[in-house]
Amino acid sequence: GIRQETVDTAETLTEVVEAFGAWLQERNFEPGDYLLAADGPWDLRKFLLAECARKGIPAPDAWRTWCDVSLHLRKHYDVRRPGNLEAKLALVGLSFRGRPHSGLDTRAVPNQP
Repeated sequence: GIRQETVDTAETLTEVVEAFGAWLQERNFEPGDYLLAADGPWDLRKFLLAECARKGIPAPDAWRTWCDVSLHLRKHYDVRRPGNLEAKLALVGLSFRGRPHSGLDTRAVPNQP
C-alpha cells in the first residue's frame, strides 16, 4: 500500500493535472492524439474525474473517453473474466513489477524466457 508519509509529501491533484497537461503540450499532443487507458472504468470515471469535479479542477474533455483494457482483453481473448492485473498482463506476454495498488513504481514489462 501507500504510506501516510508518501501522501503527506505528494504533489496536489491540481499540480499533477497541470504537470500532465504541460507534458502533453511539450510533446505537441492535441485532444484526439492520445487516449487514456485503465483496467476498467473505475480509476478514471469513479476516482480521477469525480475527484477533479469535487475539487473544481478542470478535466480535459479527452479524459471522458478511455480505453478499458479489461473490456478489450475479454473481447480479444474470448475470456469471461480475465482475472486480476497480473493475469491480464500474462495474457499479452507481460509481467507485473512493483507494489500492487501503489502506482508509484508500477511497470508492465515483457516476460523473460
